[in-house]
Amino acid sequence: MAVMASVQFFRGRALEGDFEFRSGRGYLGGKALPRWQILWSRKLNQAVLDGLPKSPPVHARNDLTIAIPSGYRIGFESIFSLGQGAGHLLVIGPTGAGKSELLHLALASLDGSVDLLIADFKGGALITENLRDARVVTDLDSDSSQVTFWNDLAETMKLRQQVLLAAGVASWEQLERIGGGQGRALVVVDEAVSALRNSTRASEVLCALAAKGRSLGVHLLITSQSLIGIPRELLVNMRSRLAIEGTDQVELLQLGCKESISRSQANERAAVLINDGSVQKLAFPLGIRQAPQIAP
Repeated sequence: MAVMASVQFFRGRALEGDFEFRSGRGYLGGKALPRWQILWSRKLNQAVLDGLPKSPPVHARNDLTIAIPSGYRIGFESIFSLGQGAGHLLVIGPTGAGKSELLHLALASLDGSVDLLIADFKGGALITENLRDARVVTDLDSDSSQVTFWNDLAETMKLRQQVLLAAGVASWEQLERIGGGQGRALVVVDEAVSALRNSTRASEVLCALAAKGRSLGVHLLITSQSLIGIPRELLVNMRSRLAIEGTDQVELLQLGCKESISRSQANERAAVLINDGSVQKLAFPLGIRQAPQIAP
């Protein structure tokens, strides 16, 4: 009688809620199910299926490395557009959080029409795995080589200003609309605080780029373990910030996020994208690499 009463109860109520299995018994919406599944109605079986935890969408590797026009991928479902905000992105996360993994994802999805410049102050690992032609510098290079890189970047900005002046427009977007100009450029700086400490020229150029880069079609993607050591002049123009799980809660507040970052699942990292006060939760995969080059 008790079994039949339980079956009648579920047949007569709305079948909804999360499914749980504990102490050898199934529960739907907090209510114990009939112990034998053979007694479950078709509707109850379907309700249990609907209440099971949903798996995250499965993406093929190729889906995540498809070139993004004027942007790059920062998550399974998230793309950062070079026209978003100030066009620059600051990535914050402690050692081991996955900053390099995020950079690999971004570079793997970057369109070939975007010029790439890389300052790798983490021993050159990012450069050795990047397959694209790029102007590069590392912390292993001589001081003069590093200064040359930053001077060349400053010269690039100056030349682009001259292009805008000659075309009679105020921004790269306007130049693109009239069909002029070369492609945009992305400057990737891995471990920015190390780069800033190594050279005062780096600080000067990066601060100028953060302030003027969007109008010149030159964009920044920089990483750092912490906000400590990043000049305020640079930070105020990096209005788009991505914080990876493990980021200090105080720094999260300073970045504009009042919530904790959720724990990630296997083979991915949880993060939040903060844009002028709005907060978007996201997750990015681990292990996305461009295929290694094969010698001819």
